Amino acid sequence: MENNSKLGLFGFFLLFMLSSNAFAQISDTDNDGIPDSSDSCPNDPETINGFQDSDGCPDVVPPV
Repeated sequence: MENNSKLGLFGFFLLFMLSSNAFAQISDTDNDGIPDSSDSCPNDPETINGFQDSDGCPDVVPPV
């Protein structure tokens, strides 16, 4: 009977974890790897080019 209680408790815990927001995904609308909550341009993907790559906005490296 003790094993059944542990199994039932584990099943309840698993059901709770799968039905809750415990595994909520972070939104990244433009799929540039920068979460929308930190992305200044959530609908336009960042241009990863070594220039202001953390703001989430596309950009061009200025000429030197």
